[in-house]
Amino acid sequence: MPILEVYKDDVRALVIATTGGWQTNNVRTRYLQVNVVIGDFIDFNSVNQNTNGYPNSAQRAAHTSRP
Repeated sequence: MPILEVYKDDVRALVIATTGGWQTNNVRTRYLQVNVVIGDFIDFNSVNQNTNGYPNSAQRAAHTSRP
């Protein structure tokens, strides 16, 4: 889960990840940071307004500068 690893401690980033129901609780226990949201399913239409137009985290990561 490279994206989670990169952004888990960056409180400027909201990291939203879906598991499709695969080991969701295990993933949640690995990433307890306040800026990480993990679920079986997440309605991305409801959160898309907060992603600056990037539809998924990989695209957002590719367009976000890192210090």
